Amino acid sequence: MRRILGNRYVQGAALVVVAAGAVLANGAISQADAATKSAPAACAGSQIRPRLVHGTDADPDPSANQTTALLAFKNTGTRTCSLVGYPGVDLVAKNGTTWSLARQKQKAEKVVLKPGYETMADITLLPWNKSEAGTGSQEFKPVAVRVTPPNTRTTTTLAWPWSKLGVLRQDAATHPGTYIGTVYGTAH
Repeated sequence: MRRILGNRYVQGAALVVVAAGAVLANGAISQADAATKSAPAACAGSQIRPRLVHGTDADPDPSANQTTALLAFKNTGTRTCSLVGYPGVDLVAKNGTTWSLARQKQKAEKVVLKPGYETMADITLLPWNKSEAGTGSQEFKPVAVRVTPPNTRTTTTLAWPWSKLGVLRQDAATHPGTYIGTVYGTAH
């Protein structure tokens, strides 16, 4: 039987390596129990602070055919937690009209957030083109965005920092050019 310390593998029928890297004697804990104990709980809405990333090269390009705004979610709590899936995102116009964004079809992966870390989601936008005026197309001019982190019910309203960026209104389209993606990656 060979034993190697740390997060390395252990060979031998009497030992089990669990996700956390601990080596346990046969029968001490089941694999299902080990997985449950090592997986962080879902983030509570109160420990997640959303923000639109602004003032960097992450700003959307209003002259592009399609562009992206970056939405970040920071774990402001004291415990590690996880997010998975799509945030709820509603664009809000000056007159109070809202547009709930469709979800991009993509596989959602669990993101583990340590305290102080952030994850991101892309808001893909189809900018309004002034040449479309008079064609029956309409501009939706956001002044705010309401954001609900994945798997929570806590909604935060953020100011829309790009006053010159309107989007082509497609809230009734089956495949709109403006939509939200899943959370992905981490940054500190």
